[in-house]
Amino acid sequence: MYSTKVLFTVVAVIAGIRAYPTGAPTDVCETMAPGHGAVPQNGQFPYDIVIEKPDLKGGESTTVTIIGKDGHQFRGYMMQARSENKPIGKFTVPDNNSHTLDCGTGTANTVTQSNAKDKNKVTVTWTAPQNFKGKVVFYVTVVKVFDVYWVAHPSSPVKIS
Repeated sequence: MYSTKVLFTVVAVIAGIRAYPTGAPTDVCETMAPGHGAVPQNGQFPYDIVIEKPDLKGGESTTVTIIGKDGHQFRGYMMQARSENKPIGKFTVPDNNSHTLDCGTGTANTVTQSNAKDKNKVTVTWTAPQNFKGKVVFYVTVVKVFDVYWVAHPSSPVKIS
């Protein structure tokens, strides 16, 4: 019994070391994979990506919400708006439950959680680049629990004119 408790404690400590409770690090900017050592889920994505305005002009903003379907919660997330597989635009966050990252040569072009508390909804604001025209897709990685996550799930395209 003692050895089982010790083994469980060691596994929990190792899992905690490899987790990112305060958000994704910048070394996962390209893959958006959390690096938790598990195989990403490829079945039904139990979250919606809700984009307030699917048509924007350069320099305009929209809110983007990740919300759990049927009460599904999540602990972590990472979001990017991409064009030609590169993050573009700028995120702003409404509170200290999320924060931005600078991926590649951009500034605040990625957003992630600031804590590992259960949540069923996160809303952030994204601003399109001033002189950009084209389509953007929001990609979202969602971590339900340490070893259950979906990587780079795409939204519907947003048209920037």
